[in-house]
Amino acid sequence: MMTKLMARLEDATLSAKEKEQLEFLRSAATTRLRLYKEKLHDMLHDLEAVGKVKILGNRVLRYHSEYMVDITEETDDKIYEVINDFFPGASDTAKNVFQGLITQSLKSILDDASVGGKQVQALYVIPENGAIVRVDAKYWKYGFSEEGVIGNHKNVFCCLFAKSLVNHTKISLDELIHLVLEQADGIEVEEMIHEIREIWEKVQGLDEEAIFVDYCTNHALNYQADDSSQG
Repeated sequence: MMTKLMARLEDATLSAKEKEQLEFLRSAATTRLRLYKEKLHDMLHDLEAVGKVKILGNRVLRYHSEYMVDITEETDDKIYEVINDFFPGASDTAKNVFQGLITQSLKSILDDASVGGKQVQALYVIPENGAIVRVDAKYWKYGFSEEGVIGNHKNVFCCLFAKSLVNHTKISLDELIHLVLEQADGIEVEEMIHEIREIWEKVQGLDEEAIFVDYCTNHALNYQADDSSQG
Protein backbone atom coordinates (compact mmCIF):
# COMPACT_ATOMS: atom_id res chain seq x y z
CA MET A 1 0.00 0.00 0.00
CA MET A 2 1.21 3.53 -0.76
CA THR A 3 0.26 6.23 1.73
CA LYS A 4 0.17 9.82 0.52
CA LEU A 5 2.25 12.12 2.68
CA MET A 6 -0.31 14.91 2.69
CA ALA A 7 -3.01 12.57 3.99
CA ARG A 8 -0.71 11.46 6.79
CA LEU A 9 0.25 15.04 7.66
CA GLU A 10 -3.45 15.90 8.09
CA ASP A 11 -3.97 13.02 10.53
CA ALA A 12 -5.06 14.65 13.80
CA THR A 13 -3.79 11.68 15.84
CA LEU A 14 -0.15 12.24 14.90
CA SER A 15 2.23 13.68 17.46
CA ALA A 16 4.18 16.86 16.77
CA LYS A 17 7.36 14.80 16.36
CA GLU A 18 5.74 12.47 13.82
CA LYS A 19 4.42 15.43 11.83
CA GLU A 20 7.86 17.02 11.87
CA GLN A 21 9.38 13.81 10.51
CA LEU A 22 6.75 13.52 7.78
CA GLU A 23 7.26 17.16 6.85
CA PHE A 24 10.97 16.37 6.40
CA LEU A 25 10.05 13.53 4.02
CA ARG A 26 7.63 15.77 2.13
CA SER A 27 10.32 18.41 1.73
CA ALA A 28 12.82 15.82 0.46
CA ALA A 29 10.32 14.48 -2.08
CA THR A 30 9.17 17.88 -3.36
CA THR A 31 12.78 19.05 -3.71
CA ARG A 32 13.55 15.96 -5.76
CA LEU A 33 10.45 16.51 -7.93
CA ARG A 34 11.40 20.13 -8.58
CA LEU A 35 14.86 19.02 -9.68
CA TYR A 36 13.42 16.31 -11.94
CA LYS A 37 10.97 18.75 -13.53
CA GLU A 38 13.78 21.17 -14.34
CA LYS A 39 15.84 18.35 -15.87
CA LEU A 40 12.93 17.04 -17.97
CA HIS A 41 12.08 20.55 -19.13
CA ASP A 42 15.67 21.14 -20.28
CA MET A 43 15.96 17.72 -21.92
CA LEU A 44 12.67 18.00 -23.82
CA HIS A 45 13.73 21.39 -25.20
CA ASP A 46 17.09 20.06 -26.42
CA LEU A 47 16.72 18.56 -29.90
CA GLU A 48 19.71 16.28 -29.40
CA ALA A 49 19.01 15.20 -25.82
CA VAL A 50 15.39 14.36 -26.56
CA GLY A 51 16.51 11.49 -28.80
CA LYS A 52 14.70 9.93 -31.77
CA VAL A 53 11.17 10.52 -30.48
CA LYS A 54 10.87 14.27 -31.09
CA ILE A 55 7.89 16.16 -29.70
CA LEU A 56 5.53 18.62 -31.38
CA GLY A 57 6.58 22.21 -30.83
CA ASN A 58 9.03 21.24 -28.06
CA ARG A 59 6.09 21.65 -25.69
CA VAL A 60 5.01 19.58 -22.72
CA LEU A 61 1.26 19.11 -22.45
CA ARG A 62 1.16 18.21 -18.82
CA TYR A 63 3.20 17.19 -15.79
CA HIS A 64 1.96 14.87 -13.08
CA SER A 65 3.75 14.13 -9.82
CA GLU A 66 3.20 11.93 -6.78
CA TYR A 67 5.04 11.52 -3.50
CA MET A 68 4.36 8.83 -0.93
CA VAL A 69 5.76 6.99 2.05
CA ASP A 70 6.10 3.24 2.46
CA ILE A 71 5.80 2.21 -1.17
CA THR A 72 5.70 -1.57 -1.68
CA GLU A 73 5.29 -4.00 -4.57
CA GLU A 74 1.48 -3.83 -4.19
CA THR A 75 1.11 -0.70 -6.31
CA ASP A 76 -1.15 -1.71 -9.21
CA ASP A 77 -4.33 0.02 -7.98
CA LYS A 78 -2.51 3.28 -7.33
CA ILE A 79 -0.72 3.14 -10.66
CA TYR A 80 -4.04 2.71 -12.48
CA GLU A 81 -5.49 5.73 -10.65
CA VAL A 82 -2.59 7.84 -11.90
CA ILE A 83 -3.03 6.52 -15.46
CA ASN A 84 -6.76 7.26 -15.49
CA ASP A 85 -6.06 10.81 -14.43
CA PHE A 86 -3.15 11.31 -16.82
CA PHE A 87 -4.71 9.55 -19.86
CA PRO A 88 -8.48 10.16 -19.75
CA GLY A 89 -8.75 9.61 -23.50
CA ALA A 90 -6.74 6.40 -23.77
CA SER A 91 -8.31 3.02 -24.52
CA ASP A 92 -8.41 0.34 -21.84
CA THR A 93 -5.86 -1.57 -23.90
CA ALA A 94 -3.39 1.32 -23.87
CA LYS A 95 -3.98 1.95 -20.16
CA ASN A 96 -3.31 -1.69 -19.31
CA VAL A 97 -0.11 -1.67 -21.36
CA PHE A 98 1.01 1.57 -19.73
CA GLN A 99 0.32 0.10 -16.29
CA GLY A 100 2.47 -2.91 -17.15
CA LEU A 101 5.29 -0.69 -18.41
CA ILE A 102 5.28 1.43 -15.25
CA THR A 103 5.25 -1.69 -13.07
CA GLN A 104 8.28 -2.99 -14.97
CA SER A 105 10.10 0.32 -14.54
CA LEU A 106 9.39 0.37 -10.81
CA LYS A 107 10.42 -3.23 -10.21
CA SER A 108 14.13 -2.53 -9.83
CA ILE A 109 13.66 0.03 -7.06
CA LEU A 110 10.73 -1.72 -5.36
CA ASP A 111 12.67 -4.97 -5.14
CA ASP A 112 15.71 -3.17 -3.75
CA ALA A 113 15.56 -3.05 0.05
CA SER A 114 18.99 -1.47 0.43
CA VAL A 115 19.57 1.78 2.29
CA GLY A 116 19.90 5.03 0.37
CA GLY A 117 18.56 6.55 -2.81
CA LYS A 118 17.62 4.76 -6.03
CA GLN A 119 16.32 6.38 -9.21
CA VAL A 120 14.99 5.19 -12.56
CA GLN A 121 14.22 7.11 -15.74
CA ALA A 122 11.91 5.78 -18.45
CA LEU A 123 10.37 6.75 -21.80
CA TYR A 124 7.01 5.39 -22.96
CA VAL A 125 5.02 5.78 -26.18
CA ILE A 126 1.23 5.45 -25.84
CA PRO A 127 -1.73 6.11 -28.22
CA GLU A 128 -4.46 8.36 -26.88
CA ASN A 129 -7.56 9.06 -28.96
CA GLY A 130 -6.13 10.23 -32.24
CA ALA A 131 -2.65 11.15 -31.07
CA ILE A 132 0.61 9.38 -30.26
CA VAL A 133 1.91 10.48 -26.89
CA ARG A 134 5.41 10.44 -25.43
CA VAL A 135 5.66 10.09 -21.66
CA ASP A 136 8.92 10.75 -19.84
CA ALA A 137 9.07 9.46 -16.28
CA LYS A 138 11.45 9.75 -13.37
CA TYR A 139 11.15 7.65 -10.22
CA TRP A 140 13.03 8.01 -6.93
CA LYS A 141 12.98 6.01 -3.69
CA TYR A 142 15.02 6.48 -0.54
CA GLY A 143 15.16 3.53 1.84
CA PHE A 144 15.96 3.86 5.52
CA SER A 145 18.21 1.50 7.47
CA GLU A 146 15.41 0.48 9.83
CA GLU A 147 11.96 1.50 10.95
CA GLY A 148 12.12 4.20 13.59
CA VAL A 149 14.75 6.34 11.86
CA ILE A 150 11.98 8.51 10.42
CA GLY A 151 8.91 7.60 12.43
CA ASN A 152 7.85 4.08 11.51
CA HIS A 153 8.49 4.55 7.80
CA LYS A 154 10.62 2.30 5.61
CA ASN A 155 11.02 4.62 2.63
CA VAL A 156 9.92 7.74 0.79
CA PHE A 157 9.08 7.68 -2.92
CA CYS A 158 8.28 10.21 -5.62
CA CYS A 159 7.65 10.12 -9.35
CA LEU A 160 7.18 12.65 -12.13
CA PHE A 161 5.56 12.19 -15.54
CA ALA A 162 5.77 14.60 -18.49
CA LYS A 163 3.32 14.14 -21.38
CA SER A 164 4.12 15.41 -24.91
CA LEU A 165 2.86 14.69 -28.42
CA VAL A 166 5.13 12.70 -30.71
CA ASN A 167 6.23 14.58 -33.83
CA HIS A 168 5.39 12.00 -36.49
CA THR A 169 7.40 13.91 -39.12
CA LYS A 170 10.68 13.24 -37.29
CA ILE A 171 10.49 9.46 -36.84
CA SER A 172 9.36 6.56 -38.99
CA LEU A 173 6.50 4.26 -38.04
CA ASP A 174 8.87 1.29 -38.04
CA GLU A 175 11.21 3.05 -35.59
CA LEU A 176 8.29 3.91 -33.33
CA ILE A 177 6.94 0.36 -33.31
CA HIS A 178 10.42 -0.99 -32.65
CA LEU A 179 10.63 1.28 -29.60
CA VAL A 180 7.24 0.07 -28.31
CA LEU A 181 8.26 -3.57 -28.74
CA GLU A 182 11.57 -2.88 -27.04
CA GLN A 183 9.75 -1.35 -24.08
CA ALA A 184 7.23 -4.17 -23.80
CA ASP A 185 9.55 -6.95 -22.62
CA GLY A 186 6.87 -9.63 -22.53
CA ILE A 187 3.82 -7.35 -22.27
CA GLU A 188 1.18 -7.98 -24.96
CA VAL A 189 1.19 -4.85 -27.14
CA GLU A 190 -0.26 -6.07 -30.46
CA GLU A 191 -3.61 -4.27 -30.01
CA MET A 192 -1.87 -1.07 -28.96
CA ILE A 193 0.45 -1.20 -31.98
CA HIS A 194 -2.66 -1.53 -34.15
CA GLU A 195 -3.98 1.69 -32.55
CA ILE A 196 -0.67 3.44 -33.25
CA ARG A 197 -0.75 2.33 -36.90
CA GLU A 198 -4.29 3.70 -37.36
CA ILE A 199 -3.38 7.03 -35.78
CA TRP A 200 -0.20 7.24 -37.84
CA GLU A 201 -2.15 6.90 -41.09
CA LYS A 202 -4.61 9.62 -40.06
CA VAL A 203 -2.01 12.24 -39.10
CA GLN A 204 0.14 11.95 -42.22
CA GLY A 205 0.22 15.30 -44.01
CA LEU A 206 -1.54 17.17 -41.20
CA ASP A 207 -0.17 20.45 -39.90
CA GLU A 208 1.82 19.94 -36.69
CA GLU A 209 0.23 22.88 -34.87
CA ALA A 210 -3.24 21.73 -35.91
CA ILE A 211 -2.58 18.30 -34.38
CA PHE A 212 -1.45 19.93 -31.15
CA VAL A 213 -4.44 22.28 -30.91
CA ASP A 214 -6.88 19.52 -31.87
CA TYR A 215 -5.55 17.28 -29.11
CA CYS A 216 -5.86 19.99 -26.47
CA THR A 217 -9.34 20.96 -27.65
CA ASN A 218 -10.90 17.55 -28.20
CA HIS A 219 -9.45 15.62 -25.30
CA ALA A 220 -10.36 17.95 -22.44
CA LEU A 221 -6.72 18.66 -21.59
CA ASN A 222 -5.80 22.28 -21.19
CA TYR A 223 -2.38 23.21 -22.52
CA GLN A 224 -0.09 24.09 -19.63
CA ALA A 225 3.17 25.94 -20.14
CA ASP A 226 6.36 24.26 -18.97
CA ASP A 227 6.70 26.64 -16.05
CA SER A 228 3.31 25.51 -14.76
CA SER A 229 3.12 24.38 -11.16
CA GLN A 230 1.07 21.36 -12.17
CA GLY A 231 1.69 18.52 -9.76
